[in-house]
Formats: sequence, structure tokens, C-alpha cells
Amino acid sequence: RFTGPISAHDALVKSRNLPAVWLAGQVNQPNLYGFLRQAGIQGLRGESHYGLSLALGGGELTMAELARLYLMLASQGHDYPLRDQQSQPISPQGKSLLSPAAAFMVRDILKDNPRADGLPGSNWTVAWKTGTSWGYRDAWSAGITGPYVLVVWVGNFDATPNPAFVGVRTAGPLFFALSDALQGALPGTADMANTPPDTVKKVAFCAASGELPNPWCPKLVDGWYIPGVSPIKVSNLHRPVWLDNKTGAAVCPPYDSAIHHQEVFAFWPSDLAALFEQAGLPRRRPPELPAACSQRVAVSYSAPLIRSPLKGVIYSLRQSVANEHIALKADAASDSQILYWFAGNSLLGQSLPGQTLEWRPPRAGRFQLSVSDDKGRSASRLLRVDMLP
Repeated sequence: RFTGPISAHDALVKSRNLPAVWLAGQVNQPNLYGFLRQAGIQGLRGESHYGLSLALGGGELTMAELARLYLMLASQGHDYPLRDQQSQPISPQGKSLLSPAAAFMVRDILKDNPRADGLPGSNWTVAWKTGTSWGYRDAWSAGITGPYVLVVWVGNFDATPNPAFVGVRTAGPLFFALSDALQGALPGTADMANTPPDTVKKVAFCAASGELPNPWCPKLVDGWYIPGVSPIKVSNLHRPVWLDNKTGAAVCPPYDSAIHHQEVFAFWPSDLAALFEQAGLPRRRPPELPAACSQRVAVSYSAPLIRSPLKGVIYSLRQSVANEHIALKADAASDSQILYWFAGNSLLGQSLPGQTLEWRPPRAGRFQLSVSDDKGRSASRLLRVDMLP
């Protein structure tokens, strides 16, 4: 069922295994096992027992523990103990397990997961997920429905398997029956507020590559990112090629619009192109340039020119003054429309050429700042920041 590159949004909604396993492999300090331990999951065996299966639900946990994880997701990443009775006082929030930005982005994805029963949506926002255990021993559904966290388990108490125990077929419909009943019994209860925190921003991405678009990207989609955290770069997947009108072969410069025309091709890496072929999803291959082109194709070196921050200057910011920022500003060639600013490989934001983007570093230290235009040309500068009291 290979479909090619897939967005993080669709990978989570469609329960694709490989993106989940890959992502778990990138998480450290703590890793996924350590995170679950910090979240109070008590029944886990030793870390070496699970391997890759932990990312796919291989860990043992109770309904209460799963509910507490979803409560954390609904509470901007903060840990709260569960209450057995409504009369119990609400405990103060515990430690922060996820950033508010990460918690919001996951909720924002899960709210797009379609209902398991195929019925129209309700007035409450529902951010939910299903799970099916190995060997059909039980089926799960868990999520946030309005201001409540709801968890459904379907199974036999003696762990006898049943092929009907599939999350989306059994636990999912029951989850929505209970969600609708809750809403019907509490008509005046307000929905969950899913307002994005200030620490996330929305930007247009190239749909095919998931990267910042260059001028030739055919389809753009909007998505969230965390400035200074989310790794991103300018896409170079789509590039124009000049072709001969009669033969369709690629040609070298100089170009003549009377006998040549330009087409945009997707230059997929060789490993992905081979996977497309194996899956019966071949992509249109770009034509090969004549050997003579390597000596005649002009390369543009009109990279952006960084005006601020200044080279060789140590910038001092006061920790007590939250609105002190460093101005990021660069000039660019006349064919540049957008500038993207990075610290390392993390996107800080975007600006127009000649305009300023304000950035407050998260800490003192050295930062490798870079700016790229929408043609993929870039410039960089080493920045040193001191933090004063």
C-alpha cells in the first residue's frame, strides 16, 4: 500500500506505521520509553523488551493511564491526575510533558480524523484515535470530545481474541455513540477551546515535498510549524527544464521561445523514484540535459545579502525584558519574493526582501543563522548572543 511521501497529518490520521517508527527513532532526552515513564505509565517492562513495537502501541497500559495521556494532550501538555468523583477538588497541574505548541498540533490533526460511524459531525470538536492490539485481543478508541476525555475498550476479560475486535469497527462507533450521548445530556456545556498558542505559526508548504515552496511548486498547502524548532528548508523538488518544441528533448542555453518551451518536472531522489516504480506508481522522469549543458548553464550567485545581524557583533539581551529582539533583515535579487530565516535547520519565520523579522533567541550562545530566498539561494552568518539579568 505504498503511496509515496505523506504528510505528518495524514500519517497520523491513517495510522501509517513507518512514519511513527521513524519519528520515535528521532525522539531523545527522553526517548519514547522515557517519556511514557515520566507520564506515569506503571506496567511497562524493560526498555529492551519492546524495540520498535513501542511506537505502534506495544506497551501495556490501563484505561486510566491512557485517559491521563489524552488529558495531558487536552491540557496544553500539562500532567493532571484523574478524579474518581466530581466532588473531588481539581488538583494543581503537574509537570509539563509536552509543549503547548506540540499538544495543539497533535489535537489539530486528530480533530480531522473522520467519524467511525460515517455520521455527520456534532457541535463538539472531537479529536480521537483508534487502536487494535496484536492478535485481535482487544480494540481501543480514545480522544477528546468537547471538554471531556473519553476512552473505550472492547475485549474479553480472559484475553480471548476475536477477529471482530478492530478499533475502527467496534470501539470507534461505540466511542461516538457515547460522545453523542454526552452532548445530548449536557446541551449547555461549552466545546473545548482549541486556540493555537503564540508559539506556533502557519505557513504555506509545497504539498509534494513538505518543504517551503520554490516558485515552481504546483500545489501549496497550509500547515503549522514551531519557529526555531521545526526543521524545514526551501524545496528544490520542482525545477524548470527548457525543451525543444519538435523533439521534446532538453536543450542548453541560450533559449529561443520561438522553438523552445519550458516545463516543470519533479526531480525525485533515485531511491524514491525506484520505490514508485516498484509500487506501480511511476513518476514522469525529467529529461537528461545534453552533456554540453554542464559548461554552458549559467549559475546564479545572487544570494541574499544579510544586513542584520551585523557580522562580528555580540548581541546582548536582557532576560528581564521579554520584548527585546534581534532584527533579521536581508536584501535579495529582484526575482526573489520571499526570504526564509533559519537557526541551524529550524525555521524562524519569513519576511519580504528588505523587511525586518524580529527574533528572540531562546538562550545565550552561538547560532548559525541563514537566510534562503524562494529560488533556493542562501547566505549565512554566525551570531553570538549574551543574556544579561
